[in-house]
Amino acid sequence: MPTLHELAERLQGGAHVVTHCRAGIGRSSLLAAALLVLNGVDPDTAWKHIERARGLAVPDTAEQREWTTELLDQA
Repeated sequence: MPTLHELAERLQGGAHVVTHCRAGIGRSSLLAAALLVLNGVDPDTAWKHIERARGLAVPDTAEQREWTTELLDQA
């Protein structure tokens, strides 16, 4: 996950990161949540922020939500 950590560092340094996928609720939301988690945001809080911003329920699957929790354990 070196790229993910590099993006998280850039974001923390003030860079802008844009994510995109077909519907914006699965892959791109997972990337956004991962970056927030790596920058110290609790996974549940990250998903709530993304949900509010998108206006849609995210993520697509329970596995995606679980992955961000596992990422926090590895960070």
